[in-house]
Amino acid sequence: MSKAQSLEQDSMMVKRIKATVEITAVFLGIFLFTWTLFTPDCLHLVERHRIEIISLFAFTLLYLAYISPCLIFKDTFAIRGLGTWNSLFIRTDNLKSALRGYGAITIIGATVIVGATFLFRPAYLDNINWNAFFLKLIFYISSALIQQLLFIGWLLVRLRIILQDDDLDQTGNKRLQVSAVAAIMAFLLHAPNMAVMCISLVVGFAFFWVSYATPNLFLAVSCHAILGTLLHRIAGVQVKFGPHYMEKDFHFTRALFPVLKQIIGNLF
Repeated sequence: MSKAQSLEQDSMMVKRIKATVEITAVFLGIFLFTWTLFTPDCLHLVERHRIEIISLFAFTLLYLAYISPCLIFKDTFAIRGLGTWNSLFIRTDNLKSALRGYGAITIIGATVIVGATFLFRPAYLDNINWNAFFLKLIFYISSALIQQLLFIGWLLVRLRIILQDDDLDQTGNKRLQVSAVAAIMAFLLHAPNMAVMCISLVVGFAFFWVSYATPNLFLAVSCHAILGTLLHRIAGVQVKFGPHYMEKDFHFTRALFPVLKQIIGNLF
């Protein structure tokens, strides 16, 4: 082995260690945050330390969206599912091929959600509040954007580094491994809401399988927002997570951003 090859191997090993540490730290932080502050008893802390919590959230988002991919790991925009600033960061070079995958997931998922609601909860279809539906869709877009920046724009790329997947192994084990691990992480992240956990595991695997070969953040966010809104507003499935997800009057984000209470009111 030449000296250059040895240095390259050492560099890759360092990147793999950094990626492993980063994934561990980020997800431990998310779980700690969720299971300590997503409780009614801690709402007074949220209201008292609103600026500090928002600042921490903003820094985490900045780290995942810019510091880690752009400054530390030098990820390309394309592998993160992004285009250039000229296209408003919407990736257009794979739009057609990516649309087949994300479109199929959206159509199949929407059909299953509406069909299951028609069969098992037909009353829900007679009482759809369309104002609440479209408002939820708008809010879900921002939620989906954050989640897909985490998973498609960051986690999938880090998993590829750990598996030393420099080239897209579209038919081999690495694609399966990356998709499966990411789906399991999505499953755990939605604990203890078992309904959403199972949906995240199954749909998430299909999602990440598509995103591995044709990552497109714009289409991923659109698909996620549509299916999430249908699940909540049409099927009546609670999509919150955390230890008190079943408590209808507990809304962490509304406590953190009081203006949301005025906008949403009693719609959901």
